[in-house]
Amino acid sequence: MSNSSAKFNRVIQMIYPFLAYFIVYNCMIYVFKSYLGDTFPAIIYLGFSSVITTVVVYLIYRNMTIVKPAKYFEKDTILKEIGMVILIVALGVVLNVVFTKLGLLKLSDEYVKANSVLYSGSIIMRVIVNCVLTPILEELVFRGCICGQMKLWHGIWPAVLVSGLVFGIIHKNPVQIVYAVIMGFALGILYCKTDKLHLCVVAHGLTNFIMILVTAQIIG
Repeated sequence: MSNSSAKFNRVIQMIYPFLAYFIVYNCMIYVFKSYLGDTFPAIIYLGFSSVITTVVVYLIYRNMTIVKPAKYFEKDTILKEIGMVILIVALGVVLNVVFTKLGLLKLSDEYVKANSVLYSGSIIMRVIVNCVLTPILEELVFRGCICGQMKLWHGIWPAVLVSGLVFGIIHKNPVQIVYAVIMGFALGILYCKTDKLHLCVVAHGLTNFIMILVTAQIIG
């Protein structure tokens, strides 16, 4: 295989899991909304769409050429890894507080619409979708597939940069893009330094969990 063909093949391998994620996820949401309408809270449709899309993406991920995942727990590194997870969760909380204090959240109609969906339904459903299902899916796509391949082919920092930027852009509205890019960089560094996708899922899920609790307290 020529050098140009190899590069093209690498680009395709990085793009198609993202396209599979984007197409399947949005198609599932469209189908649920079209057939069920407002029968159930919108977050339930997000949850089922996440489960179906995760299965599709995982089937792609397990056959990909990526950095091989490290063991779940290693005695020599566990304290360091817990510290990194805590720092990322703290970063997410601080960013949310700063954005709120600056009044940036109210400036984006798209952000308000997105949040109205994410925080619909019962608090149990919000936790399941936002803290478990969505983190698993998004970390599998952006850290597992994109960042994992980029690290293998181009090194840590291009992997962190590309996966973080793509993670931000898919959130569409300006407020979430800025937040997601910063968090994407942090999660990318965590993944590249540890090769442990489950740590990214935990950090992502805990950040969302804290914000759900804060939001529930404010609303309550």
